[in-house]
Amino acid sequence: MKRYARNWRRGVTLIESVVAVGVLGVGAVILFGAVGRLQMAQRSMRLQAESLEILGVVTSEIAAARCDVDPDAPETMPAPPDIDLGLSTPVAGTWVETPVAGSSIQTVGATTESALQVSYRINPETPVGGTALAFDIDVRIRERMGNAAQDASDLESGYWIRIFPVKKVCDARSPRTQRGSF
Repeated sequence: MKRYARNWRRGVTLIESVVAVGVLGVGAVILFGAVGRLQMAQRSMRLQAESLEILGVVTSEIAAARCDVDPDAPETMPAPPDIDLGLSTPVAGTWVETPVAGSSIQTVGATTESALQVSYRINPETPVGGTALAFDIDVRIRERMGNAAQDASDLESGYWIRIFPVKKVCDARSPRTQRGSF
């Protein structure tokens, strides 16, 4: 009897083998799920970083866009060439999907380096009591998903869409006699 007891303790039983394979299987499933989630997080972080980089470019273009108002009537909309065509041409509240000809705001549309689509929407702010004309601009940066429903231009929400608010305040121009001319 002692002899069988010793041999039984030396070997691995079938039950122990099944339990070990089950534990390894569950561990492998958890590991592959974690790797998949890490890849999705890495993709999301890459797109967020690219979005912020593009936002910096678009914001600098908006800041450089010309918008000079008459100091005697700062609330009136200036006419070209005193205002950039990218600020005056689009219909208020509609998304601009392609660059406006003659505008300094050119980083609009599909980016060539990544799968991002850039657009902006102009909302003129109503000036009150002699304040300068200003624009509330929404910059929308979204990932092109390759799906017609998700890539629709009228969508404003979704995990693949980011909308950033930007403010553009027009400058009061000097009278032509005070611009350094002789």
